[in-house]
Amino acid sequence: MHIGQHLVGVLLLLLILLGPAPLCLAIVVGLQRERRPLGLAGNSLVLLLGWCVIQAAIALSLGMAHHLTRLSIGLTETAVLGLGAVVLLRVDPGLATSVSRAFRPNPRLKWYEAMMTVALLSLLLSLLGHSAITPVTEVDSLAYHMPAMASWYQSHSLEMPVIPWRLFSHYPYGWEAISFLFLIPFAEDFPVALPSLGAWALLGLAIYCVARDCGASRTAGLAAASLALAAPKVLPQVGSMQVDVPLTAFVMAALYLGLRYVRLGSGAYLGLFLVAVGLAASVKTSGLLYAALLMLVVVAGRISARAARRAPQDARGSAPLFERAAAVLGACSALYIGGFWYLRNWLEISTCRAPMVWITSAGLRF
Repeated sequence: MHIGQHLVGVLLLLLILLGPAPLCLAIVVGLQRERRPLGLAGNSLVLLLGWCVIQAAIALSLGMAHHLTRLSIGLTETAVLGLGAVVLLRVDPGLATSVSRAFRPNPRLKWYEAMMTVALLSLLLSLLGHSAITPVTEVDSLAYHMPAMASWYQSHSLEMPVIPWRLFSHYPYGWEAISFLFLIPFAEDFPVALPSLGAWALLGLAIYCVARDCGASRTAGLAAASLALAAPKVLPQVGSMQVDVPLTAFVMAALYLGLRYVRLGSGAYLGLFLVAVGLAASVKTSGLLYAALLMLVVVAGRISARAARRAPQDARGSAPLFERAAAVLGACSALYIGGFWYLRNWLEISTCRAPMVWITSAGLRF
């Protein structure tokens, strides 16, 4: 590959990494106007979750249009970057102050909390270096995760390869769609595991946020996140295409955002909760069960919270435009990303059902 191609690949990789950032920051800045704004960890969680849903929508949309190419992805990421910049400036002209407030620890970290945070960041950098230079050799990744991505690269669409295990041909590939974008810049598979590192970070943030929301101290929350992120079953998956860590991260993020919605009744948190639920359903079939359980828990919790209100001043008036828009966009995104693969597989199976039934019945008659 010539130096010019390398430079184009680096530019495209930067666009993929930073393209959704302004839109995600606009969501974070909008959440600062809530009654109980999120802290550093919560805002970082929203930032990563927004990045995942935007990239999933881009990959699925271009795949349906048969335009999974470098040019189409580059133009789309540039358009998303420009749109996000416009939205971000309109949401809050005093951008620097709002962003610094959103990502500032409050109160300041104690010395031992700072040491725990530095240890986690060091582990993050170590995993980043390992993922960047170590090829993916995990069995499931080579059996069906990466062959699907290779087929998409060759066909510029979401065409599935012929996989020996027919079950995996009708499997939700939402996480692979996000990871596929990292295959495009250099036409190499060495960066495809980098999104798994983001899922690993999202998992730690979600565990910490749930712990804090349930009353744990900051030190206890950091300890819980550290133990989970350094678990022997978790670390090897960061350098592979396995979807267990992303699934757990989205489920935990949905749990945290659902708890926020139950307590505050904000449409913004409802929209983010639905986004996390949709992402969980898109990466694995078991995500459907977790999604259903989370929906039941949140609905029951919200009904209970409303019934427990005593004073009339606790009742909320009409929701602001930001909350309504966030709830609607979150619901649409969840339906699109979470239901895409199941609808596609159902249509494919129903199309093939008549010939299969005919062949089976003919064989039985014979």
